[in-house]
Amino acid sequence: PVHVAVGAPATAIARTAAEIGAALVVTGLRRHGVLDRVLHDETTLHAMRVAPCPVLGVAPSLGGLPRTALVGMDFGAPARRAARAALDVLADDGTLVLAYVEPPPRPADDPGRDPADDGEGVVYALGVPAAFDRLVTDLVVPAGVTVRRVRLADGASRRNAEVLRDLADADRADLVAVGSRR
Repeated sequence: PVHVAVGAPATAIARTAAEIGAALVVTGLRRHGVLDRVLHDETTLHAMRVAPCPVLGVAPSLGGLPRTALVGMDFGAPARRAARAALDVLADDGTLVLAYVEPPPRPADDPGRDPADDGEGVVYALGVPAAFDRLVTDLVVPAGVTVRRVRLADGASRRNAEVLRDLADADRADLVAVGSRR
């Protein structure tokens, strides 16, 4: 059935997703020029901010399931959920790239450090290689899927989003997944 909602598109999408208990919202993507970004609401981006579940934005060029998925990892619960969602839509013989961007060093008594951040706690307690091992074990990766673990040290000089975008471009990723603490 077709339903019509009134209001801002992203808000209506999020409200409907919550009402029906959606596990995933799928939206179309289009190229945005500078003028489009200034004059028009980016519905998919806004839906990602307000939806109660993962949002998959699909470009017209994607002709099947993603073959390469890049997941930005901090090893917290939202990032683990993003990795699981990416794995769930990945092609049977695809590649899952788990990328950890090394943050700049912070002192233990830094007031900006959040002790409730389980991702940072996992990295501190286990170290990055063991955190990757635990994540891959928890994901139960199917036999045909290749997992690449990438540790990047660019986080001190550039924003994580820029580092991940460059890696996604270099790997020709069909899908980029990141978690949200909201």
